[in-house]
Amino acid sequence: MPTNLTWLSLFVFLLSNLLSQTLYKKSLASSTGLLSIISDYKSLSLLALGFIFQVSSIVSWLIILKNNSLVWAGIMTSLLPISLVITGRVVFGEPISKQGILGIVIVTIGLLVAHIPSSK
Repeated sequence: MPTNLTWLSLFVFLLSNLLSQTLYKKSLASSTGLLSIISDYKSLSLLALGFIFQVSSIVSWLIILKNNSLVWAGIMTSLLPISLVITGRVVFGEPISKQGILGIVIVTIGLLVAHIPSSK
């Protein structure tokens, strides 16, 4: 059974990943190319901040792995693509296709099924 630390670590993992990916995309969207990031203080700052959140995500992932089975941790990572699709829509106005919505529904159902206690 996952502990409070596990749920907190999962929340930090997801939030840190979302923030890092959003900041990476923002830094690239506001520049004219990869090399221009070096000369653009704003883009470089967003990229550096994204890196900090990425490190936070890795640390929280290690805490999750230390305290849970790899199977449980792996299943929980499927929350990340769902979160990224929704973040892309909310932050960047990216469209979500019918297939994307269906994918979100299928993954969500899979997560719910995976948490049904097995009878032994």
